[in-house]
Amino acid sequence: MIKEPADIYSIWLTPSPEDRAYLANIIQSLSEEYDSPVFAPHCTLYGRVTKPLDILVPIVEAAALGMAGFRVEASRLHYADIIWKTVFIELKMNFPLETLYQRLSTSLSGAFPYRFEPHISLIYKKLKPEVKRSIIRGLTVKDMYEMVRIEIVRTGQRIENWTSVYRINLKNQE
Repeated sequence: MIKEPADIYSIWLTPSPEDRAYLANIIQSLSEEYDSPVFAPHCTLYGRVTKPLDILVPIVEAAALGMAGFRVEASRLHYADIIWKTVFIELKMNFPLETLYQRLSTSLSGAFPYRFEPHISLIYKKLKPEVKRSIIRGLTVKDMYEMVRIEIVRTGQRIENWTSVYRINLKNQE
């Protein structure tokens, strides 16, 4: 008998409606130009979590406790060799980002180790470095983004199947 794989979740920090629309426009434009998948704008706080949802929700709620929405500053546009960071906005670490990650990391010890490098991806697709550099040269992005919510997203290799299964607002913006 073949065992079904466990659900895999990612914990996302998501921007305000205005910043979400702004970033979604960029993601959509790149998707159309490079035939890549469309996805919701986010900064992954923790990825590849296999804990059951009924255990994960209280962990996320505890991490969000006392946290208000906050701003993150863009450091630069950059690219990497892994598909999840094809072209991305690198974010400067700040106290709220560090706090959320540390709270999650402490509670998820024993889970898949996750190296937190705050960023907002703009495209997921295998591309040659010169194409990635060309994309970056053609982009101008804002310097600051307001983060207002944490989401638990059922993820996996098929981006079109990603589903948000839980949301908690850090600030009443919606």
